[in-house]
Amino acid sequence: MPLVEFRLRVANLPESDFERVVFPGQRLMFEAAHEAELEIYSSDIVILK
Repeated sequence: MPLVEFRLRVANLPESDFERVVFPGQRLMFEAAHEAELEIYSSDIVILK
């Protein structure tokens, strides 16, 4: 079954970066500073066998 994953990254934080992989249907809640930037990347389709 083909599956797409998304990589979410909260950047521009002086103390650290936050990065997680999220699959369709999953939820992720987080808090970030007002000046933080949200980056979203999608992967190529992954085939699970």
